[in-house]
Amino acid sequence: MGGPAEQLAYARFLARHGELDEAHAATQRAIDHYTSADSHLYSPPAAEAFAAQAGMLRRQGRNVDAIGRFEHALTLLIQRDPYAQKVRCRILDELGIAHQNIGDLVSARRTFQESLDLRRNSGNASDVCQSLVNLARLEVGMEDLETAASYADEVVSTLRGTPPTALHANAEVLVAQVRLRQGRPEDGVPYAERALSVNQQIASRRGEAISLYVLAQCCRAAGMRREAEGYARACLEVNRAMGDEKGEQRAQWILDHLDE
Repeated sequence: MGGPAEQLAYARFLARHGELDEAHAATQRAIDHYTSADSHLYSPPAAEAFAAQAGMLRRQGRNVDAIGRFEHALTLLIQRDPYAQKVRCRILDELGIAHQNIGDLVSARRTFQESLDLRRNSGNASDVCQSLVNLARLEVGMEDLETAASYADEVVSTLRGTPPTALHANAEVLVAQVRLRQGRPEDGVPYAERALSVNQQIASRRGEAISLYVLAQCCRAAGMRREAEGYARACLEVNRAMGDEKGEQRAQWILDHLDE
């Protein structure tokens, strides 16, 4: 079905719908194209193919494998033109998340900061926002909620009024999570609601599940039992449809602890 670019587009489509095994297979077909033609191996498209597969590994919880694949992808970027730099930053984003997932926060911060520095030099506000989202999530994990909130609020204000993307949804849900951690769950609800709306507009089932989960968390913490139950049940169904057992378990936990 098409060339490597089409295979990667198909893989992203499958991943958005939670079909990670099929998405992994699609990325492998793209990789096979580049490894069978050495003249194209050291190029941004080839790096993107390896990085896409690493992303599938990360989503499957295979973070150590993903880190190795991301690092290999970076070695294929020998160019310094704007396109190559954009690809490099995207790979650094994913690499930082994988480091964060295994608890290596020092490497995660270094990787996110490298991406941010490259993006600030390019002057692209949207790309800078992606780096700020990554750093904000890191600060949440390190319990620096004030810094995390400042990053997240900057992103939301910068993106308001622009066409909806996954970055918009990520920023909105991040602010909701920070408000929840700050003991202000009712303030987090409208942000999570906007995240849910954006994810539904862009047909991201995984993003929809995350937004529903955060909404259920905020409503439960704010004493909005009926709303929390509704969002948790919706989250359970979306995760069940995707075959995400961990997502189902998280949603079920909220349903089992609504009155606590």
